Amino acid sequence: MMEKALFTTQGNQIDTWHLGLSNVHRPKPEPNKELALILLDEIEKQALLDRLSYFNGNATKAADSLGISRSGWYRRVEKYNL
Repeated sequence: MMEKALFTTQGNQIDTWHLGLSNVHRPKPEPNKELALILLDEIEKQALLDRLSYFNGNATKAADSLGISRSGWYRRVEKYNL
């Protein structure tokens, strides 16, 4: 997801709307206007929460949809105390 955003985003900033994160509300950037940046960790945490919600709590499906292993999923869950 991040790689796609990196290669398809114009400019030097990736925001939550580039990643399709519905629960984080940020305005679409306007030309020549600086936006508050969101930390990469916050984006990753929100992506985990969004996917887990989308798959009704099924961690295996959520991990698969993000292209990470179950062990990778659980490392991230522990990192963010989810």
